Amino acid sequence: MVNPKKTEEQAVNAIKFYFDAVDFVDTSKIAINDKEPGLDGVIDVYSVKDSEQFSKSNLKFSMPVQVKGTTKKITNNKHFVQVVDLSFYQKHSNGLVYFVVSTFNHERRILFRKLAPLDIKEILEKIQLGKETQKAKTLSFTMVPNDPKALINIFNDLHAQQERQSRNILDLSEIECPTEEIVAKVTSRPKYLEDTISSGVYFYRKSLDSVTGKNILIPYSSGKVADIFELESGVISDRHGNSLTSKIYTSKKTGQKELLFGYKDSIKISWTPKQKSNVLLEKVQIHFTPRGDFSQRLADVNFLLEYLRTPTKPTSKEFEKWNSFIDALTQQEARLRAIIEDLKVLNIPISLNPDDLTNDEIKNLNNLQRVLHNELFVKPLDQHVNITLAGKKYDFFIHKNRIINYFTPEFSKHYIMQIDDEKGDPTIINPYISIYENLEQYPNFSIDLVIKGFEDTLYDNPEIANYYNQYVLTLLLDFDRSGEAKILFLADIILKKIENNLPKEIATINSAQIKKRLSGTLGLSALKSLIPLTDSKDQLIQFASFVLLEQKEEVLKKWHNLSPDQQTKMKEWPIFYLAAPMIS
Repeated sequence: MVNPKKTEEQAVNAIKFYFDAVDFVDTSKIAINDKEPGLDGVIDVYSVKDSEQFSKSNLKFSMPVQVKGTTKKITNNKHFVQVVDLSFYQKHSNGLVYFVVSTFNHERRILFRKLAPLDIKEILEKIQLGKETQKAKTLSFTMVPNDPKALINIFNDLHAQQERQSRNILDLSEIECPTEEIVAKVTSRPKYLEDTISSGVYFYRKSLDSVTGKNILIPYSSGKVADIFELESGVISDRHGNSLTSKIYTSKKTGQKELLFGYKDSIKISWTPKQKSNVLLEKVQIHFTPRGDFSQRLADVNFLLEYLRTPTKPTSKEFEKWNSFIDALTQQEARLRAIIEDLKVLNIPISLNPDDLTNDEIKNLNNLQRVLHNELFVKPLDQHVNITLAGKKYDFFIHKNRIINYFTPEFSKHYIMQIDDEKGDPTIINPYISIYENLEQYPNFSIDLVIKGFEDTLYDNPEIANYYNQYVLTLLLDFDRSGEAKILFLADIILKKIENNLPKEIATINSAQIKKRLSGTLGLSALKSLIPLTDSKDQLIQFASFVLLEQKEEVLKKWHNLSPDQQTKMKEWPIFYLAAPMIS
């Protein structure tokens, strides 16, 4: 007949005996036949040196414990815990270690389970979600490590978790608040790290405290480690001597190995070494998941082919599978090469990542390729097409199956742009100024290309100079929106080309507002040139000059003197960007 009192006594003694060789642990406060509700006592952990005695001054912490003894067989390391006990732990403790000691068939087994405040909260929440009332909850336990110091290391981690999971902090987990990131926190000596994370980990939300401005950790979730891997770093080479950095992960649980290489580990080769066979490998699996831009994908598939390709002819079913895989990779390599060639013809950077494209963008790119290869015929034969690929803009001019990217030297070889003067006579102008908005979003846009467009054009005519001046003003608006410095530099270069053919007042204002944006201040010479303009008969010129002279009172006065229509018109000009802080 089972004697419950004796069973509990044996369980407590087993715990004490387990820690007996650890000279910085005191288990004397675990009571035998304890009559206290809920807990059986504490295990004190000290920080002592040599033969130093235990005292309050060197006590690190006390870990509450519950010890349960049983003579029954424990299956799958699972044992029940009374729900009433779990509720007690939630109300009257800040976490504990729960021990179960089994003496089934006179074989002693000690198992433990960390019950941090977050663990208890999650377990009780799951019980409350159940349809039926439960008196006990079956939980998973872990065998104690062979080295009791490893368990003390786990105690250290649990103690740190207890401090992070105080009742008031745990209550914050129910509140919706901005989360910067989710982190796992583990306290462990390197030697015992594996044992510690195997016993369970805890995740926290990093959130910014609106009062203190500091990050706080809010308990998020507990987690169980499914497996632990050993990592080896190295280099892998193909048959031609080309090499890539690689990593090998070895599962502690199964012994399976995974060799990873390529861009963002796009290539994975996994196998499980056989222990009792002359055959080295049991099974090899190769996975290729294309990642990165087109050039990175091509480099990876080419390297994998060179690494795997052998002159062996298929003589069995396995070799047929092998060669089918090689053929599939070869076809993928050919497709990538073809796409890259098309991108080069279209002057689209091969650094384009297809994973960043939307379905509509993929469709538009495919249609361009089809036109390029005479697989799709456009009507009318001449078209101007604007598309966006991964947040970047492209303008294409299509004639039959010839496609020319606007911001390329090829465009000026096939197209000219002209405007008619007052007499109706055509004048050739710079072909690269017809697109002037969101220039920073065009990967092919460059200052040199636009400036080169002036080589075969005239700009000494006042009418043509004014046309280019409108482009300069548009560039300033684009710069104010985007902050892209090269757009401002381009505006400065073009203005210097045309300023002698502009009305002096306009040239002075525009030169000064460019300088203001470039350096933040105006030099003495620029300030002197603006002063006479304050007496201009043109109200808009007057207003602009006072803005650039930073005469706030005059700016406000002139602004209020403008009619509503004039104010609306002024808001469309780049000078208003500099004026806005003075009149807000």
